[in-house]
Amino acid sequence: MRIAPLVLAALAVGAGLRDAAAGGRVVRVAREHGREVFVPGGTFVMGLSPEDTEALESDCQIALDDRGRCESYRRMLGNMAARTVHVDGFSIDRTEVTLGDYRRCIADGSCPLDPLIVGDERYQREDLPMVNVTWAEAQQYCRWRGQRLPTEAEWERAARGDDGRAWPWGDAMRPDDWNHGKVWDDATRKVEDMRSQQNGGAWLVLHVPDDSDGHALAAPPGSYRWGEGPYGTLDQAGNVAEWTADAWSEEGFSDLSSINPVRTAVIGGEAHVVRGGSWAQAPYLGRSTARDPLNGNYTPERRLPWIGFRCAH
Repeated sequence: MRIAPLVLAALAVGAGLRDAAAGGRVVRVAREHGREVFVPGGTFVMGLSPEDTEALESDCQIALDDRGRCESYRRMLGNMAARTVHVDGFSIDRTEVTLGDYRRCIADGSCPLDPLIVGDERYQREDLPMVNVTWAEAQQYCRWRGQRLPTEAEWERAARGDDGRAWPWGDAMRPDDWNHGKVWDDATRKVEDMRSQQNGGAWLVLHVPDDSDGHALAAPPGSYRWGEGPYGTLDQAGNVAEWTADAWSEEGFSDLSSINPVRTAVIGGEAHVVRGGSWAQAPYLGRSTARDPLNGNYTPERRLPWIGFRCAH
């Protein structure tokens, strides 16, 4: 005779209580979380309040020392004003996709090997987030699972919930509870900026790991349990930034629908929106509403060790 799971659970609890009453040991069985969480359909406030915009502009100037890099950011933030958006119900991965997950797609012949043969070997661990993966490769992996990348609106709803929180866990920053980078001090910035320009790019000076949160580089997904979002997602702030389905535009949300909004690439090759901040980036980019000032450089073929992804459907 098959006994229903709820009945089994009740019997186990009852047995535990009897053991406790008899002076025995109570064993607590932790509930195993599924791979995905469900986010119910509904409306939420997506985007930035005037106070959010002011804070992000200030943080950009501190992190990048302005130098003209924050001017386009100001324009984009102006086009990301808070508005009410409806998103249909969807499921999204609880954690970021790991290298081990991606390797199974390779073994099935459905994903390319390229991301595993580029970049630093420090990121080549089965339990770490899959990074150095292009937007198309991330999308290809999700399709192998019968899914897709989340839209930017879905990503933000999963991180913010219905109460407009600034961070996935609430409104306080709590720097020890998630994996983020830091900002150079002025003296180091000048030296590194000069070295970066000699090397032909600004990535070096703008991306600085910080081991004060427990990990200098990426951590195994789910390592920061106190960073859980309103529907059960982990690492939506920090660890690795994440590709979304949306093409990037300085226009922000200003010309998008308020129902299931998504910006589709028009000619191909456009940058795509990356969300969540990472182990290598200044903490302000971990905010649930923030975009990266450098997001216009994240073209679909870009491979970077601080960008990964999760899937949705």
